[in-house]
Amino acid sequence: MVAIASQLTDESTEAPKIDVAHIYLQVVGVEPKKRRVYGLGTHASTFYSDSVSSSSSASSHYNTLFDERLREELQEIQENLHIKNEEIQQKNEELQKQIEDMKKREEERVKREDEMQHKILQMEQIMCKLAQTSSIYQPSAEDPSRSPEVTTHTDSE
Repeated sequence: MVAIASQLTDESTEAPKIDVAHIYLQVVGVEPKKRRVYGLGTHASTFYSDSVSSSSSASSHYNTLFDERLREELQEIQENLHIKNEEIQQKNEELQKQIEDMKKREEERVKREDEMQHKILQMEQIMCKLAQTSSIYQPSAEDPSRSPEVTTHTDSE
């Protein structure tokens, strides 16, 4: 309670009254219905009623300061959250752009690969046609007159 009182004096221009009886009642404890305090006997009600009235203004002042601090902290947290949210959104946009670029590059690679496959097929078809036409023009082994090498057969026996 003393720490609370010192905080209040540091943060406000008016110093709240420190009620020793109220502090004692808070430490010792009061039975709310009977307003009895151990050690005070019948005098407890006089201390208790005074402490309620004097502590209510200090408590309300403390609650107001506490509420203001909570609002400031909440505002700060909300601002930080907003900043983090914007950073995440910006990073997300950057990643989306990278993904789109990667998709475009992949599409171009697949297109080039398809074109290469098509060219390979065309080349194979041309090679097959060339093989077929060259076999027509190649001399056969049965006809020696078409052969570039002319061999003469001599019977030596």
